[in-house]
Amino acid sequence: MRILKCCTLLLLLVGCTGCWSKIELDEWVFVYGLFVDAGDVPGTLKVTISTPLPNHLNNGQIAGGNSPDEKSYSTITKTAKNIPEALQKIQADMTRRLNLSEIRVILIGKKYAMQGIGDLLEWIKRESSVSMGAFILATDSVKEVSRLTPVYEQIPTQILVSFASKRHMVDTNAKECLISNASGFGFPLTFLTTSHIPSEEQPNQNMNWTGINGVMLFNREKMKGILGVEEGRALAWAYGRLKNPVYSIAWDQGKSQASVFFTKTSSKYKVELQKGRPVFTIYLKGRASVSRLQQNKIQDSTQLSELIIDNLNERIGSDLERAMEATRQASADVLKLGQLLEWKYPAYWKENSKKWEQIYHRDAIINVATDFKINDFGKQVPDS
Repeated sequence: MRILKCCTLLLLLVGCTGCWSKIELDEWVFVYGLFVDAGDVPGTLKVTISTPLPNHLNNGQIAGGNSPDEKSYSTITKTAKNIPEALQKIQADMTRRLNLSEIRVILIGKKYAMQGIGDLLEWIKRESSVSMGAFILATDSVKEVSRLTPVYEQIPTQILVSFASKRHMVDTNAKECLISNASGFGFPLTFLTTSHIPSEEQPNQNMNWTGINGVMLFNREKMKGILGVEEGRALAWAYGRLKNPVYSIAWDQGKSQASVFFTKTSSKYKVELQKGRPVFTIYLKGRASVSRLQQNKIQDSTQLSELIIDNLNERIGSDLERAMEATRQASADVLKLGQLLEWKYPAYWKENSKKWEQIYHRDAIINVATDFKINDFGKQVPDS
């Protein structure tokens, strides 16, 4: 009995021992954003990490730090032949260990996108600490975006995450890019641009302002084209990622105008084989409220709804038609319409899957259909 008690006591003592491999939080530096662009020397990459500065993120503190000139974040850039080497160079200059598990956004530059981002996708696939849910965005200038001025947030990466998560355009993440690339389909990324605007706090200085400027199309790891804001928004709707868009329309030679706020959006696709050619139909459906109205001629609510819907059909339908034509010219099936074709016509797909890019570019027919409904006219109901 005494031996049993001693063994039990020893087991309890074992559980009280400390962790031999523990690392305290103040020994880590958490990377929130990773920015990648082509280096100045051919064959190199320029890698930037964005990290918060814990000693500048006190409770109740303004976004910029203890003073307008003190930032609450840091960016470090190194150039190397690949991403692991660049991160190793960054680590060599750090007093803390890099932690990549908190990466929420990966930003790629246009020059790098044109060369191909295969090494980035391969690194994401093999680096276990990087989240597959990290958003991937594109820009014309990584350097400018990395220096954007956070006005409402504390660090720039929070703004970049918001661009994707709020679904103003597409919200493509690392997992979707890897799956699309492995399946032979394309993928879209939200495209950002920067501008310089006067600072309200320091009128004599300009601050970097970053905004959404469309969608970048990818196929086989390379950029194939860029859509403008209107076409990109329509593509995001068809992609099933657009949330609460606002459209303004005009008729009667611009004398009558309306702005509508879509409270609900959805999309679906259908495919038929006609004379050996795949014919796709993309359906956009939406329910909207009128948030602004200016009438040249007073009309009842039924006539007014029909006018607004007709104009929305023409406007949004045309935007999507241009977007889909751009994907065809780029041979980038970013909506993965080929998967629908494979599901409905497996024999056709088995015979033609290896040349799907050429078929999508040359033979595919893509039609657009819309179904919009006006739910209400805001607080004020128009006179009938």
